[in-house]
Amino acid sequence: MPLKSLAEYEVLAAQAHGHLCAGQILGLRMALHGVNLLGLEDPAGKDRKRLDLQEMAERCTLQFLNEAMLCLGEGILRSPRDGDIGAIFGLGFPPFLGGPFRYVDAQGPGRVLDRLKHWEQKLGARFAPAPLLVEKVKAGKGFY
Repeated sequence: MPLKSLAEYEVLAAQAHGHLCAGQILGLRMALHGVNLLGLEDPAGKDRKRLDLQEMAERCTLQFLNEAMLCLGEGILRSPRDGDIGAIFGLGFPPFLGGPFRYVDAQGPGRVLDRLKHWEQKLGARFAPAPLLVEKVKAGKGFY
């Protein structure tokens, strides 16, 4: 089934939920934008098998982690601790994982760097590793 227009999806959302709110419209717009970025024409049909759940989860997680490291490197965050606390209490990062910086340390900064480089080669600059991560790996250090 090829993609529908935003208006068609809005009608389906309203029918399914009995109303249409701003959150649903935003969600639909974000989903359609993501599908377009992935180059999918028929995500429910012929392109469905191209969407590997493990790959999607890794890509989303890596971009989140990388953005946190960019923020720290640019001085937007004062410390890894501030980033971890903000991500847990403000963005819903799973508390049992300790926040993005503790998570990078647990996974191994070198492994995170390798995975970012892998996706950068495959999908482009949006996966370019944060300079701070590269520095940490070269120095053999973590964030804590």
